[in-house]
Amino acid sequence: MTFRYSYLMSPPLRDLLLQDRDRGHVHVMSAFARIEGDAPRASMGILWHIDRHRSILTVQSDAPPAHPGLLGDLQRVHEVAIPSAGDELEIKVLLACQKTPPSQVPRALRAQLKARTDGEQPGTPHAPGQGRAYRSRSVTVPEEERAAWLSHVFDRHGLWVEEKTLEVSSLRHANLGKHGRGIPAVEVTTRAIVERAPEFTHALQHGVGKGRTYGLGLLRTRAL
Repeated sequence: MTFRYSYLMSPPLRDLLLQDRDRGHVHVMSAFARIEGDAPRASMGILWHIDRHRSILTVQSDAPPAHPGLLGDLQRVHEVAIPSAGDELEIKVLLACQKTPPSQVPRALRAQLKARTDGEQPGTPHAPGQGRAYRSRSVTVPEEERAAWLSHVFDRHGLWVEEKTLEVSSLRHANLGKHGRGIPAVEVTTRAIVERAPEFTHALQHGVGKGRTYGLGLLRTRAL
């Protein structure tokens, strides 16, 4: 089962974590029991979001935090409901505003390129992932493309949205705190209808888009 916890934060802590979302990740994870593995956040289903205006930290997880006092004063806890096809919802999400353009490397050459590094003969074996990358780098989605891009994102996760209901904020910088690093993001509000419940359930439980470690991608829903 997946639960959501809402905590009232002090304004200084809120501002600190928003100014450095890498620190925010460490802070949220410190409230949970340590587990072994390469991806403890994903393994425990942990997602989080900070509402700047209300100073509310929302944390979603498959297991309760071991040290909830670190997160603030608990205001509410509820189980994430399993959606059904046909459900009408209002959806809000802080979403990484990035896309990956199609690769310019011909498909026939991609496996060969992935299996080698510069200066080595073709066919030299390497462990998976140690060759040269052929994928394009992520880029910020241009403003004029965002409505169509968002419709595609929601469709991929089992939702139908009417583009005219999309409300999209100006571009934000989700600050990671080090050397000006960050993720371009937009706050999105829309009305949606669940078309494929399994895909949407997966999105609810695991988040959408890039930056889920840093407080992005948590779908906040309200039944209509």
